[in-house]
Amino acid sequence: MRGAEKGAAQGTQRPILVTGCPRSGTTFVGKVIGQSPEVFYIYEPFNDEAPHHLDLPERFVALGASGAETGGHGTALDAQIGDMIALGRPAVRWRKAMQGALEFKAREPDLAGRLAAREFAYRRESFARASRVCIKDPLAFFAAEYLADAHDAQVVVMVRHPASVISSYLALDWPSEMGAIAGRDLALDDAALAAEVAGFDPAARPNIDGLILQWRLFATATLELAERRPDWIFVVHDDLCLDPETHMRAMFDALGLTFGDAIAGRLRRDTTHAAPESVQNHSQHRHRRNSRELVDGWRDRLEPAVADRIMAETVVLWERVQATLRPDYQFESLAKKDGRQNYS
Repeated sequence: MRGAEKGAAQGTQRPILVTGCPRSGTTFVGKVIGQSPEVFYIYEPFNDEAPHHLDLPERFVALGASGAETGGHGTALDAQIGDMIALGRPAVRWRKAMQGALEFKAREPDLAGRLAAREFAYRRESFARASRVCIKDPLAFFAAEYLADAHDAQVVVMVRHPASVISSYLALDWPSEMGAIAGRDLALDDAALAAEVAGFDPAARPNIDGLILQWRLFATATLELAERRPDWIFVVHDDLCLDPETHMRAMFDALGLTFGDAIAGRLRRDTTHAAPESVQNHSQHRHRRNSRELVDGWRDRLEPAVADRIMAETVVLWERVQATLRPDYQFESLAKKDGRQNYS
């Protein structure tokens, strides 16, 4: 983990954003943070497939300093996001919850009203005690700098082994996200990769091509963010799986949250579950399992030829990620193991 060396002051009211490439552990981290009564947890408001979401012009919307960069959505979107983040204040929560409950039968309430009414119904303790919001959303990745600059968000960015991400997509039979991203003019320092993304045609390419390009895009963008944003928290999913309590405790300290006994106990229970992970029981949001088994789970899910192709196209970038975000981690580049490439 990088960026968690200095803890934030307890009692801070800054919003929290947990983001990263989809299938990189954002839901797990978001849910652990969301167990704290100090936060109002918001699940994927940038995702148009989520039950409660913002009115956005596109998936993986890229936001500038004053809102959406295209389509004239800036002012309206700024207001929606501002109302959502204001749910960290108790007075706003009560007002929005009553508004949401009263308006529900008459007409669709605004997003903040829906979120507040739902929190009041299902999570009374955090509704009463929360002093800040925690937004978990991989689709907010390209809006993270806007949320940090315009709303003073503390940002947690997740990154995961390329074969783990891609094998998870394949096990779930999901298409890559390139259908929503390809053709976009993304603000990347890596001009060659930006041109490759802009010219990629997902309809004419196999899904594996899109998944590999997707991982490369998010990993490259994460490295660029790590350089621009040294105060953000960057977490390698493997580290979290190998020692979840140590890393979550450090993350809570960095965010200014209390890592209480109840949270620690539930984390231990949920990450030492005996049921093994497999292709057959792989699911989108299954979080009670032996976390150590997730690190190398891709080896069982992927055919050797597919795994070798993924790593041949990503291993140099993966090693850059490790060298940047895991500076104390010792690994042997392209080490051989049992006759196959290790790629750990």
